[in-house]
Amino acid sequence: MNMPLVSIVVPIYKVPKRFLRQCIEGCINQTLKDIEIILVDDGSPDDCGKICDEYAAKDQRIKVIHKENGGLAAARNSGFDAVTGETMMFLDGDDYLELNCCEIAYKKLKEQNAELVMFDQIVDYGNSGVVMHSFKGNPQGLDLEKYQTKNDELKFVGKECQELQLRILNFNGRIAMAFQKLMVTDFLRKHNIRHVDELSQGMEGYVFNVQLFNHVKAAYYIPELLLHYVYNTQSITHKPSERNYHLCVKCLEWMGNYIKQCEQYGRLQAGLRYRALFLIVNTAISCYFSPLYEGAHHERVNKMKSFMNQPLISDAMRYGVRSNLDTQRKIVLLALQYHQWWVLSVLGAMRKKQLDSRTND
Repeated sequence: MNMPLVSIVVPIYKVPKRFLRQCIEGCINQTLKDIEIILVDDGSPDDCGKICDEYAAKDQRIKVIHKENGGLAAARNSGFDAVTGETMMFLDGDDYLELNCCEIAYKKLKEQNAELVMFDQIVDYGNSGVVMHSFKGNPQGLDLEKYQTKNDELKFVGKECQELQLRILNFNGRIAMAFQKLMVTDFLRKHNIRHVDELSQGMEGYVFNVQLFNHVKAAYYIPELLLHYVYNTQSITHKPSERNYHLCVKCLEWMGNYIKQCEQYGRLQAGLRYRALFLIVNTAISCYFSPLYEGAHHERVNKMKSFMNQPLISDAMRYGVRSNLDTQRKIVLLALQYHQWWVLSVLGAMRKKQLDSRTND
């Protein structure tokens, strides 16, 4: 049997049926037919596993892995270990690809002799959608003309890829996800670029990408909207989970240790502190001071204080550069610094209302 050109790894856990079917069918109907689809049922307690088996019975390109629940990172690793394709990509079970995604990305990767190709996404909020370009209109400190080739496409070679590693730590950098990339499989295996199993939820994509861009010497970007990120309100990342935010801290700590070996350690350390400031803000208004968080006011305050006392978090509050933050985030950090808890409650309510308006449009 010939090696597939593209393998798609899809971790699945408690994905609503309509989203899961949309995801799988988007893979099956790719215009590039020489692909492999690896569905990883991460011990989902519902019908997800049965749905995966249903599709596998109809399409021999589909492999299904049933495993005990071990979290997103471990599920992605299990799928990656089963990959036989020349190139591979990750796709979450509630998202889906444009039908020409694999064809366009693979063709560009081969044409440019790249180790990875990045592309853009549309965030689907129920009845509305937001176009999210990774670079176009979103330079975030990059001189895009330096890397531009044609049609707003960008090429990064050699040490230029260090700018991409630094961009991983920029909250608005838009390339820190494990998905939205087509990567050469042998390149990943040569450098042992994997997810870290124990960092099962939180910022596992950052952990993966800070390794990825430490080794990449040829990366290419195409401003093509090839992925649909579905804003699933039932997803763990959209609920006020204390565990998730503490795991985010663990991810940042892991990266803090990893970047000590990197050539541009000083810049990365500053970037890590900057990224931690965003985590602090999100923890305040999307977790402890969100209207969805269950707990009395004094419990919220005490939990937030405990979160702030962690060494990495207190270091970011003390040394993190705030000048490039937007006004709202600066206000949140000042409210935390001066213990103005009522301000955080107001901002938390505003944040929930903003998200509700997007999903109900």
